[in-house]
Amino acid sequence: MTSPKISGLTGTLTGGMAITQTGFSFTNLTLGYTGTATIGSILSFTNPSLAVTSFSYDSTNSSNPVTATITLTVASASLFPDASVFTSTLTGIVAVYDFTGANPTGTLSLTVAGFSLAIGEALKLNATNIAITPSASTIATIASVTVTSPKITGLTGSLTNLAVTQTGFSFSGLTLAIRVRRRSGASSVSRTPRLRSQVSATIRPTAPIRSRR
Repeated sequence: MTSPKISGLTGTLTGGMAITQTGFSFTNLTLGYTGTATIGSILSFTNPSLAVTSFSYDSTNSSNPVTATITLTVASASLFPDASVFTSTLTGIVAVYDFTGANPTGTLSLTVAGFSLAIGEALKLNATNIAITPSASTIATIASVTVTSPKITGLTGSLTNLAVTQTGFSFSGLTLAIRVRRRSGASSVSRTPRLRSQVSATIRPTAPIRSRR
């Protein structure tokens, strides 16, 4: 068996599948991959594993026809893994497949405890507790992000309305401040220059990305 969304995942169904007049069920399904699996050009996962237990579909249950316990675990993950202008790291990932309601879609969504995006040597963005929906046109929207510079000590700031799409990211506002101290006799004077900017970036995939070891 394979995953239609995460390339590279393969596995087997154990315990057999029961097919009835009104649906089907199975006890256990495990999919895994050793290496890097991808969701298109958007996300990459290192050593992913997907476990499905107690899956059942009952067509007579009009309010909630599908029940299952699904767990996706990964060693690490990143956004736009083939981009060269920036690198990203996602930590504390919890994955949910939505099979609730009368017309379940099985849409994958991720809750990420820690998100870090480094734009070259210029800026590093950090956010916590974000939600990612890989199949959506805008896969994540983050209202507020803290900003630092890996090269300029003391440079800090904030970024607003970071939107991550299928092809890149953009944000509406960036405010940076650096505290500069200079000696003036026996005292010091603090200055805080500020920089405001609007930035967007687009990643244009040139070919489908395949799983790689």
